Amino acid sequence: LYLAGWDCALMPFALNDSTRFISPTKTPEYLAAGKPVVSTAIRDVVNPYGKNRLVYIAETAEDFVDMAEMAIREAQNDQRLRKVNKFLENTSWDNTWNRMAELEFKADKMKPALVL
Repeated sequence: LYLAGWDCALMPFALNDSTRFISPTKTPEYLAAGKPVVSTAIRDVVNPYGKNRLVYIAETAEDFVDMAEMAIREAQNDQRLRKVNKFLENTSWDNTWNRMAELEFKADKMKPALVL
C-alpha cells in the first residue's frame, strides 16, 4: 500500500567503500510492486538488473533526474512489465530456497561415509 502512491522507486546510493558490496534486496521488491526503479551503479543492481534493462542505472545526478523522468514515462509499458515479471519468476525466494536445498543435498551425498 505504501508503494502504491509512488511513480518511481529511487535507490540513490553513494558509491564508496561502504556500498561496494551491498546487495539491495529492495530492488526485486520494488520491481515486484510494478514500480520502475532508478539506481546508482551498485554492482549487484547493475548485474543483473541493469544489464537486463529492468532497472535504470544513473552515473551522475543529472542522469538520475533524466532516468527518473524516463522511468516514469515508461512505467506502465506492458512489455517492460512482462519482462520484469518473467525475470522475477526465476528469482523468487522459493526458487532460491529450492536451488540451495538441492546444492546442499548434492554436497551431502558427496561426503565420504563415516567408517567406525
